[in-house]
Amino acid sequence: MLAIAYALEKFRSYLIRSKIVVYTDHAAIKYLITKADSKLRLIRWMLLLQEFDLEIKDKKGTKNLVTDHLSRLVKNEVTQHEHEVLEEFQDEKLLMVQERSWFADMANYKVTSLIPDDLNWHQKKKFLRDASHFVSDDPYLFKI
Repeated sequence: MLAIAYALEKFRSYLIRSKIVVYTDHAAIKYLITKADSKLRLIRWMLLLQEFDLEIKDKKGTKNLVTDHLSRLVKNEVTQHEHEVLEEFQDEKLLMVQERSWFADMANYKVTSLIPDDLNWHQKKKFLRDASHFVSDDPYLFKI
């Protein structure tokens, strides 16, 4: 039940208007859904499940080949040095902005009339010439 509630909450934006069919080999889940007196955690999960067009179908473990196969995988003993846990995701810094963008400078200039301090004389002249081509309508910046 926790796995179903977690998956639905995690992928809510993708599943909200579609029919969801969950195949499980746990007949107890159907009992938990229809149980009248429940604990608070189960009630919270049920409220989450009611947001979706959800159908839970019971399928025996031997007929449900995917889950049956996953539950019967042989776990090899792996030493800790073979698979170290990384502290950050590989693509965590993929779209990270390293420096201040021209767009932010231009928007700040149009709103506050302050030129960035780190520009030299030629850069300030070009910046002011480029600024004449933009109009600020809070929160948008339009190019004329």
